Amino acid sequence: MKIWQKILLGFLLVFVLISVSGIPTFLNYAEITDAFRVLRDQELVSMDLTDQMEKILIDMESMTWNYRVTRDESVHRHFRDAKKRWMLLVGQMREVIRNDQTSLVFKRVVRQSLDWMDRVEISLDEIKAGRKADPPSADKVRFLYNVLITQQRAELKDSYDRSVKMVDHAGDLAWLLRAVALVIGLFTCWLVIRSVKKPLDRLVEATNAVAGGRFEPVAVMSEDELGRLTRSFNEMSQSLKERTAALEEQRRIAVQASELKTEFLANTSHELRTPLNTIMGYSRLILDGLARNREEEMKYLETIQQSSKHLLALINDVLDIARIEAGQMKLDLEPVLVKEVFQQVEGHMRLPAQAKGLSLMVSLQEPDLRVHAHPGRLTQVLLNLVGNAIKFTDSGRIEVGAARGGGVNRVVFTVRDTGIGIPQEKQSLLFQKFVQADGSVTRHFGGSGLGLALSKTLLELMHGGIELHSEGEGRGTTVSFTMEREEVET
Repeated sequence: MKIWQKILLGFLLVFVLISVSGIPTFLNYAEITDAFRVLRDQELVSMDLTDQMEKILIDMESMTWNYRVTRDESVHRHFRDAKKRWMLLVGQMREVIRNDQTSLVFKRVVRQSLDWMDRVEISLDEIKAGRKADPPSADKVRFLYNVLITQQRAELKDSYDRSVKMVDHAGDLAWLLRAVALVIGLFTCWLVIRSVKKPLDRLVEATNAVAGGRFEPVAVMSEDELGRLTRSFNEMSQSLKERTAALEEQRRIAVQASELKTEFLANTSHELRTPLNTIMGYSRLILDGLARNREEEMKYLETIQQSSKHLLALINDVLDIARIEAGQMKLDLEPVLVKEVFQQVEGHMRLPAQAKGLSLMVSLQEPDLRVHAHPGRLTQVLLNLVGNAIKFTDSGRIEVGAARGGGVNRVVFTVRDTGIGIPQEKQSLLFQKFVQADGSVTRHFGGSGLGLALSKTLLELMHGGIELHSEGEGRGTTVSFTMEREEVET
């Protein structure tokens, strides 16, 4: 017999016994349901209706005494309205009551209540006619209401006790049969375990070997489910062997990335210290009065201001990266006129480009071209890209442009330089945080190395994408990114 047949047989035996254990409860289901229905009706309906009827009766009694004192004619109307409400409750009560004894008591309550109401109406008419009359007391009727409520509680208790006994009886028998089912189930499990223990022990030993780094195949001893399991284990072991090799390669890459991160931190620390040292040095010269004249002091102050702006830009880049990493940066996008952004970029970058003897060319085919973006962050991205182009270009030109393209309703921005270029094998690293294509180049030209990574993330937050292309060292670099085009309303 195969393993699955053994397990199925044991399951069927346990299932049959558990099903049999529910027979007593099923046989008594109708009676238990009726008993609990009576409990529900008595508790949620019958007793509540009785309480409402008694309250109306008490209100009617209060009306009679009120009329005797005030002679308010509206009492007659309120009394008749209360009687109508009381009669509606009587009709509802008749539909709920099922017990004969309770029905007899209820009929007495209705009869006595109606008799009392008739006598009250007679006394009210006599008082209205000016004759002396005392409204009849409702004490006897209220006593009957108490008798009715007592009868309902007794019926509630009897139904509850009867239901509990039936449930207890069915539960005891069910637990007995469940115990038998448990014993048979345990016996069946023992038989199955005994038949599969040896091959499973071999698989356990092989698993421990895999945990120790030894990927040795296990001999297949049978053609049943355990044999197929053994074959699957051997395939898994081979797959784990291959994945372990892949993970080792990834660990090597992670170690390399960690080293690059350490290099980035060293470069960033150097970049932060350089303007800070400049600020401190020139500030000390001014404080010590070592400037020879006012003109030289103003040069010192200008140098301090430039170093402060440089330091602030470095810190802002690091802070932006930190905010993005923490998921705290959200951008409100709006229609942005590309022409205005280009004017700001050209205004900021014209002098740095001229200082290095570079030609800065800004071209825009459509003056009214708009994109869906955050104006400040779009300007920041372009300033980063143009700033990098100027930084890594010693001679030639910088071209900045924007035109429709890159898909439906897209605009392509391009920043092209004739600078030092980037080797093909290092271009894929440039958009990663804390990774730089060449630390020595960064130290030579300056910068935190975060510009491209920050620009990529900002563009993604504005539903854009960025690409970089360079044919190699000394052959310039082209960075392009796309944004959603905003339609101009006419």
